[in-house]
Amino acid sequence: LLRDWVRETGAPVRVLEVPMGSGEAVRGLAEGIVHVAGVHGRRFASMAGVRENVRRLGDMTDPGARLVRVHFARWEIGVAVRSGNPRGVRGLEDLGRQDLRWVRRPANTAIASVYEAVLEGGIDRVRWTPVAAADHLQAAEMIAVGLADAGLTTAFAAHQHELDFQPVEDHRFDWILPIRRLSDPAVANLMDTLRTGAFRRQLETLWGYDAAGLGDIMEVEGSAWDGDG
Repeated sequence: LLRDWVRETGAPVRVLEVPMGSGEAVRGLAEGIVHVAGVHGRRFASMAGVRENVRRLGDMTDPGARLVRVHFARWEIGVAVRSGNPRGVRGLEDLGRQDLRWVRRPANTAIASVYEAVLEGGIDRVRWTPVAAADHLQAAEMIAVGLADAGLTTAFAAHQHELDFQPVEDHRFDWILPIRRLSDPAVANLMDTLRTGAFRRQLETLWGYDAAGLGDIMEVEGSAWDGDG
C-alpha cells in the first residue's frame, strides 16, 4: 500500500519490499541489504532484542550509528483455522495434538518466538507443515487450502482468507533504521508519504490495523552496533 502511494507522488523513489521475518530484516539492515527493517513481537521490542538477533554486522558505513524506531501500526496475532473450526482447535494449547498440522514459520521470526515461548523447548512435539510459510498471508492461505489445520497469523491475513481467528497477542509493528538516514531524500519522501492523513485513513480501513501513532519516531537507547548486547 505504501509502495503504491509513494509511486503516486511522482517522487524519484522506488520502494521495494523484501519478504523477511523480523530477525532476518534486522540482520539485513546491519549488513546493508535494506534501508529499513520492519519488526514486531516482544523479541524485537527493545534494542537489546534487536542486538540479540544480529550475528554479524556487515559493512556499515557508520558502525556506531544510532537507530530510531518509526511506528507503523498495531495488529493482533492469533490462531487461525478454517471457517467453523471443523477440527475443534481450542488454541495454542493444542500444539501437541498429533492429528493437527500447524503452519511452520522460519526460525527467528516473531511468530516462531511465540510458538517457542508456549512450547518451552518442546518444538519437536508439534506436527508442522513440511514447508514454512514466508509471511502472514501465506500462512493463512495454507490453512484456507487445507495444507494445514491451524497456525499463527495476523487478524488481517485471517480475514483475507475468511478464516476463524482467536487472538493471542497484540503486536506493535515498527520500522528500524539508522537515524542518519532520516535526512536521505528517499527516506524523507517515504516518511512524508507515511504521515499524510489520506494514507492513514486508507490504512485504517484495513481489517485488524490500528494506525494510531503512525509515523511517530522514537530513538532507541544506546548504539545499535556497539556489540555490548
